[in-house]
Amino acid sequence: MRALKTTTNAERGPALHPVPRLCDDPRAILVIDFAAFSRLPDASIPIFHECVMRPVAEVMAEHEDGRLYDNSWGDAIIAVFEDASRAAHFSLDLQDRLACMPFAALGLPATLRPRIAGDYGRTWQGYDFVRKELTFYGVHVTRAARLEPVTPPGAVYVTESFAEAASADRALACRYVGEIATAKNFGVLGAFELTRAPEASWTAPRS
Repeated sequence: MRALKTTTNAERGPALHPVPRLCDDPRAILVIDFAAFSRLPDASIPIFHECVMRPVAEVMAEHEDGRLYDNSWGDAIIAVFEDASRAAHFSLDLQDRLACMPFAALGLPATLRPRIAGDYGRTWQGYDFVRKELTFYGVHVTRAARLEPVTPPGAVYVTESFAEAASADRALACRYVGEIATAKNFGVLGAFELTRAPEASWTAPRS
């Protein structure tokens, strides 16, 4: 777990908290969790953290470049990248790494695959008063978080803004999958499935 630290314990104080600001450049936000994690028996949770979250951390270590922030709690992970291309390749590498995970041999359900959702846009950067560090928040963080629960296990779903930003990378493809009702009555979003491709094949939704 890594984040942008601004002060040491000795330096922390009300006057040193950075003022919230809207980032000048758009960011790529990823929200990740694992389907069926909440139904794991208590004895399986240490196995999950050792055998699943450890590989997740290894893939994250391979994608430090351009990652501005990350955090995790339970099975959930949030990561903020400078651009959509870096976020996309991290997402696909993570899915590739866990696609070969022998969940059944570990006594874990085969459906325990990551769901990854992404959005792209300007975010607020501010101070997390609980964790005492910089954090990112705003509507684009919320959109990714609401798209993630309706993403199929093993897939990467992104918003139109993310898909359009990722279309500059010819190694990526985004296939429109339709209008999807998101979690917690957040509303309907046009969703795209992110995959690898020899050439870019971003297609806009039909009007």
